Amino acid sequence: MVNIPVRSHEQSQIAKENLRSLFALARTGADRNQVGQPRWKFLTWCADSDVPEMRQLAVTVDR
Repeated sequence: MVNIPVRSHEQSQIAKENLRSLFALARTGADRNQVGQPRWKFLTWCADSDVPEMRQLAVTVDR
């Protein structure tokens, strides 16, 4: 089992929920303006994280 620091685990859970919300919004057929704010929130949350995998996820999603 991998030991993940609690703070990193909590950050990852929040990022997961933000990403799920972003995908749910995209499934509704929302336009770019409606998706922009949640997308920005997700990307900045991940980019500001001290977890390297979350920063990489932000780069991947931003493509």
